[in-house]
Formats: sequence, C-alpha cells, structure tokens
Amino acid sequence: MVCQMAGSMKRTIDIQEVDTSGNMGYMRSKVVTEVPTPDHQVITTLYKDITIWKRDAQGRWLLAVDIANRDPSPQAAGI
Repeated sequence: MVCQMAGSMKRTIDIQEVDTSGNMGYMRSKVVTEVPTPDHQVITTLYKDITIWKRDAQGRWLLAVDIANRDPSPQAAGI
C-alpha cells in the first residue's frame, strides 16, 4: 500500500539559498511532499533541507551531505 501511494506522490522543492566557497557549496531549501491516500485525502509534509556539495579533483560537484528535518504540519504552520 505505501509503495502504491508513493508512486503518486508529489514533491515540490523551493530553493531558499545557494552559495559556494572554494571547493565547498551548499543549498538550503524547503520541501513539500503531498501523498494521496486511498480515501482521496492528501497527506502533506513539510521539510527543511540542507545539501552540501564538495568539488573533487576533476572539478565535479559531488554530494557530501544531505539532511532534511520535518517541519510542523501545514495546519499547525498556518499554511
């Protein structure tokens, strides 16, 4: 059941900030997931996300760290 619901999930990424310094870079974003349930409701979840990138010796940006923390429900946040 969970896999079926995930197949119709919608994810929206709102990039808040991107910056680099030397061989390190980061992106700060807010992520919203919307998962429809079998009873035609939608479960909405908000996350704060930080992604850290590191440039390798060939100049390619590689993912170093990606972490997301769940925000309060949209109803509790007044959305």
